[in-house]
Amino acid sequence: MTEKHIGLPAKLINGGVAGIIGTTCVFPIDLTKTRLQNQRSGQQVYKSMDVPFSIIYFPLFARLYRRGQESLEERAPFYQLFLAGCLAGSVAAVSVNPCDVIKTRLLSLTKGTNEDSYSGLVDCARKIWWKEGRLAFLIGARCRALVIAPLFGVAQVIYFTGVGEFLVELSQYGRFSS
Repeated sequence: MTEKHIGLPAKLINGGVAGIIGTTCVFPIDLTKTRLQNQRSGQQVYKSMDVPFSIIYFPLFARLYRRGQESLEERAPFYQLFLAGCLAGSVAAVSVNPCDVIKTRLLSLTKGTNEDSYSGLVDCARKIWWKEGRLAFLIGARCRALVIAPLFGVAQVIYFTGVGEFLVELSQYGRFSS
C-alpha cells in the first residue's frame, strides 16, 4: 500500500483543527483558573507552562508513536496514536506540575494566618520543600493528567487521521464555496 503525499495546506489545517478542538476542551477551565490567579490588583501575572510541557511532550509522543514500527512510512493504528498522545500528555502534565504549584503559590491572593509569604521562585520552592515535603509539588497532578491525557490523545488522532486533508479535498470539489 502506497502512502500519498500530504501537502502543506492539509498539514496546516490538520494541526489547526486539532488545536481548535484541544483548546475548546481545555480553554474554559484554564481561563477560569487564570482569572482567579490574576485577580491580584489587576496585574497580568499568569505565565504559561506551554514551553516546558512541549519540550517533554513532543519528543515523548514521537518515541511512543513510532514504537514497534519497522519503517517510518508505516502508519500506526488508531489506538496507538490515541494511547501515545494520552501517555505523553500525562507524563508531560505531571512533569510540569511542580512549576504550576510554585506559580499558583506565588499568585495566591490572600494569605492565611499560618501561610508563608514568598520573595521569589527559589524561596517559594525551598519553603514548600522544607515545610510540606516533596509530594506537595504534585498537588493536583492526578487531575491535571486526567484532563490532559484525553485531550492530547484526541488531538493526535485528529491530526494524524487527516481531517485537514479531508477538508482540503472537499474545498477543491467546490462543496465549501458559496
